[in-house]
Amino acid sequence: MLQSIYNTVDGVLKQLNLPPDLEPSQGAAAILRNLLLSKASTKPGFGGYMVNVSDGGKITFDQVTQEKINSVSDETILNSVYANGASLIINSNALFG
Repeated sequence: MLQSIYNTVDGVLKQLNLPPDLEPSQGAAAILRNLLLSKASTKPGFGGYMVNVSDGGKITFDQVTQEKINSVSDETILNSVYANGASLIINSNALFG
């Protein structure tokens, strides 16, 4: 059973091109970044826009690009992207604004 867990972790590290000695927060950020890149590539698509409406009714449009996602710090990814089942909850103002 433990070997299966190690094999799974090794598989994730290899798939994401991550070193085996990284910090857990770096691994979590890499997984969230990968999920975000995958999701954003199809909806809204790179170059497309995400729309946000504040509690006060202010509307903002944030352009989504692969470069922006790749340049965001791990800390911002960890604070701005959450997985909830098959959905990603994204604070696009923090990521793309």
